[in-house]
Amino acid sequence: MAAGAGNFLGNDPEQMDRLANRMEQEAGKIDEAIRLVTTDLQSLQWTGADRTRFESDWNSNHSTALRRAVESLRQNAQVVKKEAAAQRQVSGA
Repeated sequence: MAAGAGNFLGNDPEQMDRLANRMEQEAGKIDEAIRLVTTDLQSLQWTGADRTRFESDWNSNHSTALRRAVESLRQNAQVVKKEAAAQRQVSGA
């Protein structure tokens, strides 16, 4: 909740923990999707300029962007965990 919502200030550590866990789970799903698509692409029977172009785009653009999203989710999950821990310490919970 935000400040002003019933004069609540801070965060609900349990909700924050759930959010951090969800972020980590979803990062793992994206990571797995990258792995599966890369593996499938490598074993795909497809030759020619279109495949070369597609594989190049996947390796240099798409999978790279997805890896950045995974890293961002994981980093932000750590921030959320730290905020929850700080709230517990302040609240004495």
